Amino acid sequence: MMTQKFRAFLARQATRISWPIRLLHGNLPKLDRLLKKELTPAQVNAVARGCREGGERFGAYYHWKFRQIALLATMSTLDRDQAIALVTKNDHSDYRPIDGALADSRGLLITIPHHGFYLPGIIAMSERLQAQRDVFVFYESPENHDTNAIFDMIHERVFGNGISKVSILYNNRIGLVRAIRELRKGNVVFILPDVAKRVQDTYRMPFCGMQRDFMLGSATIARRSNARLMPVVSQPGKALFGFSNLFADIVEPCATDGTAEGDLHADYRTTLAVMRGLEPLMTHHLVFWQYIHSYVAVEKEMEKVPTFDTISTELLLKDPYLNLLSSSPISV
Repeated sequence: MMTQKFRAFLARQATRISWPIRLLHGNLPKLDRLLKKELTPAQVNAVARGCREGGERFGAYYHWKFRQIALLATMSTLDRDQAIALVTKNDHSDYRPIDGALADSRGLLITIPHHGFYLPGIIAMSERLQAQRDVFVFYESPENHDTNAIFDMIHERVFGNGISKVSILYNNRIGLVRAIRELRKGNVVFILPDVAKRVQDTYRMPFCGMQRDFMLGSATIARRSNARLMPVVSQPGKALFGFSNLFADIVEPCATDGTAEGDLHADYRTTLAVMRGLEPLMTHHLVFWQYIHSYVAVEKEMEKVPTFDTISTELLLKDPYLNLLSSSPISV
């Protein structure tokens, strides 16, 4: 029977020798099935657009998938010391921005999308941050999203030694309340802002040349906890597992008048500022984005959208994506 370590070895070797696949101009349905990600014609077009945005051919998408598989297969075989050694060896980040952010005693909400090597990126930052603050990673539980079980397992191996200051918070009411409480105490929370359970809970805004639906949960948490937001992207390097955490400017939660309408207006503006921070770090590297298959560029004449300097609250609230008639709180 093939062992887990041997599978990981094969995954790494397959990734190393498959670099010519980057030269492919189009998709291969058989390869899509092998990767367990069959693409619709619309998704094929979206991936092709995203690749072209970065000057890549369609095959770059496949090669990136191989790198992701190799990383997860390898990480799942390592103990804490081995995992930290792998991450440290491949980390080429400049951490001066995050060190500067810790000079402020307020909580720090790090918004890191499903882009690039975000898992080792989070591990590297958590290892550094826990020397000064308690650290929490907020994501969907395996009960609701079964593929997240591997992240639980990797966390247990890397930070489950009983003395670590890095913990998991699941996306439920208990986790949300804990995240706000910890941020109010000045601690650090990681959140992935580019995912949503339902489109009805999202709000549309411009992003990387398209219109994309995002939840306002990160902004809501920051507003309720008086925490700052730091947009981060973990950009892959040329080496198999190489990466650099890239930091955008700190975003302060926008002011609100305390009304439901004011809270919504403020959270939308804050989320827009976070996404504008992420945009220049991702636009030409969309091949590394987990949701590249949803990339549909807007027409040129639609790229100029009104900003909150020119848009009225009345117009905003007429948007069908904004529903103040609901009595339920904004979910995360």
